Amino acid sequence: MDHISRIGIDIEGVIRSKTAKSRTVDEYLAVEPLGSAFKTIKSLVKLFGNDNIFIISRCPEYAEDVILQWLDNQKFFNEIDFNRSNVYFCRERADKAPIAQQLQLTYFIDDRIDVLDAMKDIVANRILFTGGSNHENNIIDDEIIVIDNWDSVLEYTKKDD
Repeated sequence: MDHISRIGIDIEGVIRSKTAKSRTVDEYLAVEPLGSAFKTIKSLVKLFGNDNIFIISRCPEYAEDVILQWLDNQKFFNEIDFNRSNVYFCRERADKAPIAQQLQLTYFIDDRIDVLDAMKDIVANRILFTGGSNHENNIIDDEIIVIDNWDSVLEYTKKDD
């Protein structure tokens, strides 16, 4: 195959559990990664190269440093060989779509349908990551793939390898 898969991943609710409400920075930093997120992302980096895997997160400006600190504390950049420069932040959910277009992503993994809907004509493989929570199927566009765990994300993305 001659094309390289380029994968964008949301952080809250996809890489990091958002079930624990964090009122302080210390509480935020104490939250564990979701399931086998790190193991799978490490496999994706090995499969597709660290220049082709990105994190795109919507957050207020003040949260950027805390998110990066959480990733540092989890040894995300070192242990996964993830490029720190491949972390993008934006202020509105709709702002993820132009970033995905600029990066020429072929996959995007998010826990929000509205984010994936905005990428309809931009990203070929849109994955709604449910992390085990239930989403009503009648509100999901039939081109969005629903996956509830990281092992299945790996299997789905490897289909193009």
